[in-house]
Amino acid sequence: MTISGESAGAGSVMLQDMAYGGTLGTQLFQNSIAASPYLPTQYDYNDWVPSQAYYAFATHAGCAPTTAAGANNTTPIFECLVGKDVETIANASATVSQLTYYGTWAFLPVTDGVFVQDLPSRQLGRGQVNGLRILSGNNANEG
Repeated sequence: MTISGESAGAGSVMLQDMAYGGTLGTQLFQNSIAASPYLPTQYDYNDWVPSQAYYAFATHAGCAPTTAAGANNTTPIFECLVGKDVETIANASATVSQLTYYGTWAFLPVTDGVFVQDLPSRQLGRGQVNGLRILSGNNANEG
């Protein structure tokens, strides 16, 4: 099987190439094609930028840190979010995404140390990838 993607989809393909430190071999796919991969700044999962996006999302979904884990409510934020309906979650996501600076995104891939273990530039450079072959290219006129 070959997986492929273009732009953000190609970035996703590259993250699948890197999944679990490249230890999956050919269990999921043999080849990948990444056309003009979009790989934004990648933060650690607990860095300030992704944490603030998460707290803003939780707040817009009605699970603000002050209410989800406040003195009168011991429900963790994530459990509060799980209890919300799909429409509330979708609207909170859209709202937070619209509040970002032009050309940026509220929710980006992060290095979690498990699924994504390192920055693509470092891990791909070490050859720690899944599959047998990767074809990657750049389309200068993508937009």
